[in-house]
Amino acid sequence: MTARRVLPHGAWPSPITAASLVAGSVRVGEVRVDGDDVWWSEQRPTEGGRTQVVRRTPDGTCHDLFPPPDPDAGVRAWDARSRAGEYGGGAWAVDRGIVVFVDGADQRIHRVEPGAAPEPLAGASEPSVRFGHRYRDLTSWDDDWIICERETHEPDVV
Repeated sequence: MTARRVLPHGAWPSPITAASLVAGSVRVGEVRVDGDDVWWSEQRPTEGGRTQVVRRTPDGTCHDLFPPPDPDAGVRAWDARSRAGEYGGGAWAVDRGIVVFVDGADQRIHRVEPGAAPEPLAGASEPSVRFGHRYRDLTSWDDDWIICERETHEPDVV
């Protein structure tokens, strides 16, 4: 029998760490309904923390919007994540099965239809993570407009 030891609160050894608790936890957020489909975002730790957009069709089938990243095949890791406001959120919207989203790597707005590759929208700022425009709270659009919040970052401005 092992002798019982008394230790201060929080000082006992444990195989459970904060990292082990969240290592495989997918964070679900930003739920949207588009027609008969339900869409949501998933932040996936096993994929470098990127945010995937998922679609559930009426038959119960779930589909990832972005293909799995494959650098050898030239398929990049798309990430629906905005840095506007420094808190993120509001990085994508869906209408009639078409998704517009802010990509985490370049902070540009892209448009994608299921099964197609994302394309940057004309008028979206050039790729820039530190300076330039950042977008969030994408809410609605038509063929000519997207309604969203734009945040501008400029060098040497406080």
